[in-house]
Amino acid sequence: MRWTRLTLVITEAFVALSAFVAGAMFMMEPSGRLMGMTVETLARSPFGSYLVPGSCCSW
Repeated sequence: MRWTRLTLVITEAFVALSAFVAGAMFMMEPSGRLMGMTVETLARSPFGSYLVPGSCCSW
């Protein structure tokens, strides 16, 4: 039970840190260039750039 909890905490910390870093990168470069993404990916979304999705990930 202890190892399960530790594994889950480590996994959650990794996911949170990854989301924060990705969100910060999207806010620094809203075109998605730093992450190797294009704005065309957002064609069917209400967003014109990755600024708003990036800020949501960084909270």
